[in-house]
Amino acid sequence: MDIDEFKKTIKFAIAGEIEAQIFYKEVSKAVESPQLKDMFMEFSEDEKQHAQILKGYLYKDPESFQFDGSNVTFSADWGM
Repeated sequence: MDIDEFKKTIKFAIAGEIEAQIFYKEVSKAVESPQLKDMFMEFSEDEKQHAQILKGYLYKDPESFQFDGSNVTFSADWGM
């Protein structure tokens, strides 16, 4: 995997997180139970945070990545 493939994959993942965020938000509007509303809004916020984390990967210095042709590793400062 090269940097362009990696970024394409991250963009795909971000789109999925945003789709899930919208889904949970809409479900929270549809349910009547206050507990379920809260739960689904919490899920929505979780997905929003996931998207933000992934967006951060798009703006990291490419030198932080180590591509060996099939695997991607991260420098230690990423906590991975």
